[in-house]
Amino acid sequence: MSRNQLLLRLMILLGAGSGATLFVVQNAGVEASLGLNVGFAAWRFAEPQPVALLMLAALGVGLVLGGGWGMARASSHSRRAQRLEREMALDSSASEPSVEDEWTG
Repeated sequence: MSRNQLLLRLMILLGAGSGATLFVVQNAGVEASLGLNVGFAAWRFAEPQPVALLMLAALGVGLVLGGGWGMARASSHSRRAQRLEREMALDSSASEPSVEDEWTG
């Protein structure tokens, strides 16, 4: 990674962090009374919760779930690539190269 890319990523992270901090400070006094009703059961927070905390919690949960899903897909693709590389290595060592195919003409 070049120095310019690193600086750009750092600036983006600082901007996002500054935005989140500003959001929390501006909305520190705003609260919401929350509950969940699923038909057969219902829950309700005993006290109103700060909106900023709820928004940041939702962001955190989204990042964790999205990151976990992305890491699982990346791991799956990595395992598949390794398996295909092993298959190609075994095929190329076991037999002579093919006479002609659509790539070599």
